[in-house]
Amino acid sequence: PVNSHWIDSKFGLRNSDQFLTLIRAIRSCKVVLFGHIHHEVDRIIGNIRYLGTPATSEQFVPNSLSSIPDPRPPGFRLLALGDDGTVTTRVVRVGDA
Repeated sequence: PVNSHWIDSKFGLRNSDQFLTLIRAIRSCKVVLFGHIHHEVDRIIGNIRYLGTPATSEQFVPNSLSSIPDPRPPGFRLLALGDDGTVTTRVVRVGDA
């Protein structure tokens, strides 16, 4: 879940429990990337980090009950993967320097 009711109730992963069980069984898994959800998400479930990427189109206010337009511009996520398994990330918005 991305904690936006309107997304979670309509577009959530149907077999999410099975997916989480599978991912947890992969001991080397450090991060799961997903998108596009029209806002960014960065959360940890268990020992795994889940990163949602903003859309490259209209954005919506995160953690909302309905699809409220967000004035922030479209964006994308940059990742740096360390040899030691670390993940460094940031979201860049169109027009950011």
